[in-house]
Amino acid sequence: MIEAEQFEFSFQQTASDSAQAASWRAQWDRRAAELCGRFGLPLNCRVEARLYRGTVLKGELSVVEDQLFFEDQNQLMLMIGRRILRFCEIASVMQVN
Repeated sequence: MIEAEQFEFSFQQTASDSAQAASWRAQWDRRAAELCGRFGLPLNCRVEARLYRGTVLKGELSVVEDQLFFEDQNQLMLMIGRRILRFCEIASVMQVN
């Protein structure tokens, strides 16, 4: 029988873990803001979006978290309220104050 070393995992959160998570989140927020700015989308604002199908959605606009890197802008996944959709489905977006 082959002897194997067993590693133990520590699930206690350390200060460096919190700092790394905060740093990752800050980078993610900057990237999302950059993407939305490039496409003229009001990130984290209440919007009214008209889809090409004629549907009108109202809610807060956000980027789906796992969609920050893509090859084509039509692949960008957005969320308005609780509805997830592709950027290419949106005909127009208006910020609602």
